[in-house]
Amino acid sequence: MKDSSLVVGLVWQDELAKRVYYGDKILHMNEIKIDDMELCDLLLKELPFKNKSNVKITLQDSIGEQRSFDLKKQVRQIKTTPVE
Repeated sequence: MKDSSLVVGLVWQDELAKRVYYGDKILHMNEIKIDDMELCDLLLKELPFKNKSNVKITLQDSIGEQRSFDLKKQVRQIKTTPVE
């Protein structure tokens, strides 16, 4: 969150790092307007894109340019080491 807006905090894939930047404002996800939703609503409500395998996302960068693209959700296993 930045200035009451949902923003990109981390980009995992190298290919996306050329198009998506830290701090880009998230405007829409699958045509659902995100930029004016409360954080609690995003976390607690059952939103239609949460169970989809693909998400169309629209971002706005720091100079106001908007761009949209499709993201495919991937589940990654995180390796952990036990704490002794």
